[in-house]
Amino acid sequence: MTRQTIGLALFLALVCSATGFAQGTTVDPYTTNLGLRYDFFSRSGGVNSFVGFNADVTRMLGGFTKGGGWGAGGSVEFEKFDSATLKEFEGYVTAQAAAIGQKQLSPFGRFGIGINTDEGFTDMLIDFRGGVDFKWKPDANYLISVMASVKRVLADVEGFTVFRLSAGVVIPLAK
Repeated sequence: MTRQTIGLALFLALVCSATGFAQGTTVDPYTTNLGLRYDFFSRSGGVNSFVGFNADVTRMLGGFTKGGGWGAGGSVEFEKFDSATLKEFEGYVTAQAAAIGQKQLSPFGRFGIGINTDEGFTDMLIDFRGGVDFKWKPDANYLISVMASVKRVLADVEGFTVFRLSAGVVIPLAK
Protein backbone atom coordinates (compact mmCIF):
# COMPACT_ATOMS: atom_id res chain seq x y z
CA MET A 1 0.00 0.00 0.00
CA THR A 2 1.48 3.36 -1.03
CA ARG A 3 1.66 6.49 1.09
CA GLN A 4 -0.69 8.21 -1.36
CA THR A 5 -3.30 5.48 -0.82
CA ILE A 6 -2.91 5.79 2.96
CA GLY A 7 -3.27 9.58 2.71
CA LEU A 8 -6.42 9.27 0.61
CA ALA A 9 -7.87 6.73 3.07
CA LEU A 10 -7.18 9.10 5.98
CA PHE A 11 -8.85 11.97 4.13
CA LEU A 12 -11.94 9.89 3.36
CA ALA A 13 -12.12 8.77 7.01
CA LEU A 14 -12.06 12.43 8.08
CA VAL A 15 -14.81 13.32 5.62
CA CYS A 16 -17.01 10.44 6.76
CA SER A 17 -16.47 11.21 10.44
CA ALA A 18 -17.09 14.92 9.86
CA THR A 19 -20.63 14.22 8.75
CA GLY A 20 -21.28 11.81 11.61
CA PHE A 21 -20.11 13.38 14.89
CA ALA A 22 -22.06 15.86 17.02
CA GLN A 23 -25.41 15.01 15.47
CA GLY A 24 -27.92 17.24 17.17
CA THR A 25 -30.64 19.70 16.41
CA THR A 26 -28.30 22.10 14.60
CA VAL A 27 -30.00 24.91 12.71
CA ASP A 28 -26.86 26.46 11.19
CA PRO A 29 -26.45 24.87 7.72
CA TYR A 30 -22.71 25.71 7.69
CA THR A 31 -21.90 23.46 10.67
CA THR A 32 -20.73 20.94 8.05
CA ASN A 33 -19.57 22.52 4.81
CA LEU A 34 -17.74 21.91 1.55
CA GLY A 35 -15.17 24.49 0.41
CA LEU A 36 -14.15 24.64 -3.25
CA ARG A 37 -11.36 27.11 -4.05
CA TYR A 38 -9.18 28.02 -7.02
CA ASP A 39 -5.55 28.93 -6.27
CA PHE A 40 -5.20 32.14 -8.30
CA PHE A 41 -1.63 32.70 -7.07
CA SER A 42 0.83 30.05 -5.91
CA ARG A 43 4.60 30.41 -5.62
CA SER A 44 7.34 28.04 -4.53
CA GLY A 45 11.11 28.32 -5.03
CA GLY A 46 10.79 31.33 -7.32
CA VAL A 47 8.30 29.55 -9.61
CA ASN A 48 4.58 30.26 -10.05
CA SER A 49 2.06 27.51 -10.69
CA PHE A 50 -0.19 27.32 -13.74
CA VAL A 51 -3.29 25.75 -12.18
CA GLY A 52 -4.30 24.98 -8.60
CA PHE A 53 -7.46 23.76 -6.91
CA ASN A 54 -8.39 22.68 -3.39
CA ALA A 55 -11.48 21.09 -1.88
CA ASP A 56 -12.16 20.62 1.82
CA VAL A 57 -14.87 19.34 4.14
CA THR A 58 -15.14 20.98 7.57
CA ARG A 59 -17.23 20.04 10.59
CA MET A 60 -17.71 22.91 13.07
CA LEU A 61 -18.71 22.86 16.70
CA GLY A 62 -20.58 26.13 16.41
CA GLY A 63 -20.87 27.38 12.88
CA PHE A 64 -21.03 30.40 10.63
CA THR A 65 -24.25 32.02 11.85
CA LYS A 66 -24.20 30.63 15.42
CA GLY A 67 -21.27 32.65 16.73
CA GLY A 68 -18.30 30.89 15.19
CA GLY A 69 -16.49 28.03 16.81
CA TRP A 70 -13.90 25.29 16.50
CA GLY A 71 -13.79 22.48 14.00
CA ALA A 72 -11.82 19.90 12.09
CA GLY A 73 -11.69 18.77 8.50
CA GLY A 74 -9.74 17.37 5.61
CA SER A 75 -8.64 18.67 2.23
CA VAL A 76 -7.35 17.51 -1.13
CA GLU A 77 -5.28 19.84 -3.30
CA PHE A 78 -3.75 19.77 -6.76
CA GLU A 79 -1.13 22.23 -7.98
CA LYS A 80 0.48 22.26 -11.46
CA PHE A 81 3.97 23.72 -11.70
CA ASP A 82 6.22 23.68 -14.78
CA SER A 83 8.22 20.68 -13.59
CA ALA A 84 5.75 18.91 -11.28
CA THR A 85 2.13 18.29 -10.36
CA LEU A 86 1.76 18.29 -6.58
CA LYS A 87 -1.05 16.38 -4.89
CA GLU A 88 -1.72 17.07 -1.22
CA PHE A 89 -3.88 15.39 1.42
CA GLU A 90 -4.30 17.16 4.73
CA GLY A 91 -6.19 17.04 8.02
CA TYR A 92 -6.66 20.28 9.95
CA VAL A 93 -8.17 22.04 12.92
CA THR A 94 -9.87 25.38 12.44
CA ALA A 95 -11.30 28.31 14.38
CA GLN A 96 -13.91 30.65 12.91
CA ALA A 97 -15.17 33.94 14.34
CA ALA A 98 -18.82 34.91 14.54
CA ALA A 99 -20.29 36.37 11.34
CA ILE A 100 -20.81 40.14 11.59
CA GLY A 101 -22.16 42.98 9.48
CA GLN A 102 -24.41 43.11 6.45
CA LYS A 103 -22.10 40.84 4.41
CA GLN A 104 -21.78 38.43 7.37
CA LEU A 105 -17.94 38.59 7.38
CA SER A 106 -16.43 35.71 9.34
CA PRO A 107 -12.61 35.42 9.63
CA PHE A 108 -11.04 32.00 10.15
CA GLY A 109 -7.68 30.36 10.75
CA ARG A 110 -6.41 26.79 10.26
CA PHE A 111 -3.49 24.59 11.15
CA GLY A 112 -3.01 21.42 9.13
CA ILE A 113 -0.71 18.42 8.80
CA GLY A 114 -0.59 16.20 5.75
CA ILE A 115 1.38 14.72 2.88
CA ASN A 116 2.56 16.15 -0.43
CA THR A 117 3.14 13.76 -3.35
CA ASP A 118 4.67 13.93 -6.80
CA GLU A 119 6.09 11.27 -9.11
CA GLY A 120 8.78 9.58 -7.05
CA PHE A 121 8.43 11.31 -3.70
CA THR A 122 6.09 11.75 -0.74
CA ASP A 123 6.81 14.28 1.99
CA MET A 124 5.10 15.51 5.14
CA LEU A 125 3.80 19.08 5.27
CA ILE A 126 2.51 21.61 7.78
CA ASP A 127 0.12 24.33 6.72
CA PHE A 128 -1.03 27.64 8.18
CA ARG A 129 -4.09 29.29 6.60
CA GLY A 130 -6.27 32.25 7.24
CA GLY A 131 -9.02 34.05 5.46
CA VAL A 132 -12.56 35.28 5.53
CA ASP A 133 -15.93 33.81 4.50
CA PHE A 134 -18.84 36.11 3.69
CA LYS A 135 -22.20 36.27 1.98
CA TRP A 136 -22.20 38.19 -1.32
CA LYS A 137 -25.97 38.67 -0.95
CA PRO A 138 -27.85 38.40 2.36
CA ASP A 139 -30.08 35.55 1.12
CA ALA A 140 -27.31 33.59 -0.70
CA ASN A 141 -27.22 29.80 -0.19
CA TYR A 142 -23.39 29.80 -0.22
CA LEU A 143 -20.46 31.81 1.13
CA ILE A 144 -17.63 33.46 -0.78
CA SER A 145 -14.25 32.45 0.67
CA VAL A 146 -10.87 34.17 0.31
CA MET A 147 -7.84 32.47 1.88
CA ALA A 148 -4.03 32.79 2.16
CA SER A 149 -1.87 29.74 2.86
CA VAL A 150 1.75 29.27 3.89
CA LYS A 151 2.67 25.62 3.55
CA ARG A 152 6.02 24.12 4.56
CA VAL A 153 6.88 20.84 2.86
CA LEU A 154 9.40 18.92 4.96
CA ALA A 155 11.35 17.40 2.05
CA ASP A 156 14.65 15.83 3.11
CA VAL A 157 16.83 18.33 5.01
CA GLU A 158 15.98 21.59 3.25
CA GLY A 159 12.30 21.38 2.39
CA PHE A 160 10.42 24.14 0.57
CA THR A 161 7.64 26.64 1.21
CA VAL A 162 4.55 27.22 -0.92
CA PHE A 163 2.62 30.50 -0.62
CA ARG A 164 -0.94 30.50 -2.03
CA LEU A 165 -3.87 32.85 -2.44
CA SER A 166 -7.22 31.16 -3.07
CA ALA A 167 -10.82 32.16 -3.64
CA GLY A 168 -14.00 30.18 -4.06
CA VAL A 169 -17.26 29.14 -2.45
CA VAL A 170 -18.33 27.37 0.73
CA ILE A 171 -21.47 25.24 0.38
CA PRO A 172 -23.49 24.19 3.45
CA LEU A 173 -23.95 20.43 3.94
CA ALA A 174 -25.83 20.34 7.26
CA LYS A 175 -29.61 20.34 7.12
